Amino acid sequence: MPTVTIVIPAKNEGENLEDVISSLRHQTNLPEEIIVVDDSSTDNTVSKARALCVRVMPSEGKLQAGAMNTGARHAIGEIIVFLDGDMVASPKWLESIVKGIEHHGADICTGPVLPYYSTNIVSLAYHLPFALQLSKREDCTPTDFSPAANMGVRRDVFDRIGYFDENIWSQDAEFSFRARKSGLRLMWNREAAVRHKGYVSLREVMLICSYVIRYDWLGFRKNGREAANYLSLRSYLYFYSLSACAISTVLFACWNMYAVLLPVTMLALGLGVFYRRTLHLKMQRKLCLAVVYGVIATLWGHALLLSALRGTFAKLVGSTR
Repeated sequence: MPTVTIVIPAKNEGENLEDVISSLRHQTNLPEEIIVVDDSSTDNTVSKARALCVRVMPSEGKLQAGAMNTGARHAIGEIIVFLDGDMVASPKWLESIVKGIEHHGADICTGPVLPYYSTNIVSLAYHLPFALQLSKREDCTPTDFSPAANMGVRRDVFDRIGYFDENIWSQDAEFSFRARKSGLRLMWNREAAVRHKGYVSLREVMLICSYVIRYDWLGFRKNGREAANYLSLRSYLYFYSLSACAISTVLFACWNMYAVLLPVTMLALGLGVFYRRTLHLKMQRKLCLAVVYGVIATLWGHALLLSALRGTFAKLVGSTR
């Protein structure tokens, strides 16, 4: 079996690290080393990681991509597996990642990212696109996109295509694009599942949307067609479209301002990229269709949710008479 290093880029993950590290120490296959790369945390992330007896180092770059690159450069493993600091791995997670690389010939292997909290409606809505993959894919299938939160990479991949881009937020989409362009194989394994403890509040979701606009959209405009082409990755595009749709459906019933902001943001992103002509015509149409479908589904979902709320309210009022 090849040697494996797990790299955890962490920023203010002190309250989550114990659960994350505990899940790694209960794997069916144990890694040779675990590295926590601190991305300028202001909480007890560093002291917590040291107390858990893992290797700790500061990030040498910018954003999460910089922390991932730092861990990759210092890792000893032949396979480097990236896991976010708020992800709890299933017992067969690492075994499944290695299986996808060793037995199925993948250069990059990923798996489902599911919500940790089954009762948080924001988290459930945000992770809906990932959950939908479970019903559409078999155990090991090729994929276009590997999320940075759950990604195993052969070490020699970095020698062939370079490291993560530290100037954008969606470094995983750009890295996946470069990998596919270079003829590398990306694999999705159903058993390589992790559960995400984050994105449980509106503030977190809105913050992520602002990062996408600040680092990615502006980056597309600056760098032109080549940089924008990776936005056309099918999984990446559908992920953000469906996420915006699902979250805004929930918010529409409660906070109209936030609900309108998300689909409008997606529409502005789509029209902005279309106007700049940074995508090929076929991809422009796909992007615009995805935004239109997202808005339609948002309105439709709002109507259904509003009807259900009204019905529940009517029953509650009726039972008090």
